[in-house]
Amino acid sequence: MKKLIILMIAVFGAQEARSGGAVAGATEFTQIANNIQLVMQYEKQIQQYITQAQQYATQLQNLQKNPLSIMGSDVTNMVKGIGQIMSAGQAIGGSLAQIDKNFASTFNSSSAASFSTKFLNWTDASKGTLQGAMQAAGMHRDAYSSNVDALRALYDESQSRDGNLAAIQTLSKINAKQVESIMALGDLMATQNIASNTYMAEQTSKGQAAVDNNESIQKGFEATKVSIPKLDTRTQTYKKFNFYSK
Repeated sequence: MKKLIILMIAVFGAQEARSGGAVAGATEFTQIANNIQLVMQYEKQIQQYITQAQQYATQLQNLQKNPLSIMGSDVTNMVKGIGQIMSAGQAIGGSLAQIDKNFASTFNSSSAASFSTKFLNWTDASKGTLQGAMQAAGMHRDAYSSNVDALRALYDESQSRDGNLAAIQTLSKINAKQVESIMALGDLMATQNIASNTYMAEQTSKGQAAVDNNESIQKGFEATKVSIPKLDTRTQTYKKFNFYSK
């Protein structure tokens, strides 16, 4: 995919150069290509987060089957990991929402504006998962500086009130929702990249057609151009006449 993007940029740049800058949208095209590559990098991170969160899900299921085996260090590590994944996903969602918003404003793109709204909605929904769980426990997310701290406080509150098993179940439910949420973010990014690649391909085709048309016009002009004879600018020698001689 990366090689394809680089090739398309090169082709589009060549088209612009050959047409004397007549191909519109080169800046827009380059920005879209940059965004695609950024999303591809994010997608790799998302896959890592999904894998890690699924591992946590398995561990939490095992702990629910045997609550007596719960170790404080294990819980601490899982709370930290789940909270970090949550924060990372929200950071990516917020970043893409802002990038698409800026793109929509600069290039008047309704598609980018739509994706900006979708990423923003995803980010808000992701934040709502922890906020809702804390509100149900009579707590407030805003009282904590990070998702990790808030999740740890929620776990401790649940443990002190309802015991280890209930606390693990609460953590498990939040993690399960987070797995679904991160997967949805990955799907949304993939959808945007498909739309972007399709648009790039269409613009490249249009740009090539414009260049071909310009070249065809130029060739036609050369074929029908009237041949103008060259002037003979060599020095002429004129014979002198004596009009008074007989």
